[in-house]
Amino acid sequence: MDKYGNFDELNQGETEGSFAIVSRNGTSGIAVIAPHGGAIEPGTSEIADYIAGREHAYYTFTGRKRTGNSDLHITSTNFDEPTALEVVKRSQKVLAIHGCIGQDPIVYIGGRDAVLREQIQTALVDAGFQVRQSPTRNLKGDHPRNICNRGKRQCGVQLEISEGLRQQMFRRLTSRKGREITHEVFEQFVSAIRKAILPVELDAAELPTPDDEEPERLEISWVRRWGEGEPPETATETEHLLLRAFKDSDLNYLERILSNRTASRSLPLGLPHTKKTIALWHARWTAHDENYGALVLKEQDQLIGFTGVRKLRGNNKTEFFYHIESRFWSEDLALEAARGWLTKCFSWQSTPSKLGAVAAPTDLSACRVLAKLGMKYVTTTRSHGSTLLYYEISRQQFQSAK
Repeated sequence: MDKYGNFDELNQGETEGSFAIVSRNGTSGIAVIAPHGGAIEPGTSEIADYIAGREHAYYTFTGRKRTGNSDLHITSTNFDEPTALEVVKRSQKVLAIHGCIGQDPIVYIGGRDAVLREQIQTALVDAGFQVRQSPTRNLKGDHPRNICNRGKRQCGVQLEISEGLRQQMFRRLTSRKGREITHEVFEQFVSAIRKAILPVELDAAELPTPDDEEPERLEISWVRRWGEGEPPETATETEHLLLRAFKDSDLNYLERILSNRTASRSLPLGLPHTKKTIALWHARWTAHDENYGALVLKEQDQLIGFTGVRKLRGNNKTEFFYHIESRFWSEDLALEAARGWLTKCFSWQSTPSKLGAVAAPTDLSACRVLAKLGMKYVTTTRSHGSTLLYYEISRQQFQSAK
């Protein structure tokens, strides 16, 4: 039985610093919350935080006591902390992340939103997780006063993640520092749920360009062609990279990468491509007829990817992007490449005041790179037949962030 029946009782009975409340707004209409976070049900704050990302609202109530954090547990039907109530009341859908006892790596799913519940269960099972309906009444999450069911639609989803599964997600579940180091199962779990909770109100999907057809030319009038008004050998240099124009000798590299689905990371063109299609892309790039540049690792003089600006097919949004071959991929290098290309773009007077970028909702690394650049999530969109998160940044915001 809980020590406190509501938040007022807890607030009056605990000393300053015993708990903390963290929240941030989102734009998707979905809230991801961990009302028993921190040391109350360890790992739930971190899981909810990463599921929420920057597009969904996030809330957590965290226990910060040295011992006795279970005293801070307020059952979900009585959870009435004011910030939490405000977050869920503003949201169409609510996903509550909880922790339960048990060493079997399992998730118990409940809540009153049958559709979202099914989507999440399917995504988790497809990712290899065990998901079951709760065997006990207190884990079902179906009471109307449960915090997950108090959003605008009066129905949400509750996940009870066993201690055994949470232990697999972190280096050390019971340590705040230990929870800063996550394992692969954490990324798999979070990615599966992020994919499942995407807003359903999306634009109609478009068909990708068939491999044997010439790729559509999408003119962007404001962009200076790479090298325009500059000597051909001109390159933009960062700490570890050269961003230069494409050369004829780069064709073999492009054929090897663009024809291999598993060798890519953050590639916008749709894979795999045939040699005919790749040759068409390469001809455009070497002629400076498209807005792409090669990424070269300076120390090894190795071509490792490319970067550019393009129009998203199916809408009128313009995005900058980068692609780095998987064997060279790191978030630091991706951030360096993206920052170097944005710097070049914003140096042109004809560049619009804002530039966008997209990331797959399951690609947490790409989302982190865009967040570190200072980009803000704007909306969910469709391009090349895929659901994507669209981020944006203005010239002033980028220059201030630097």
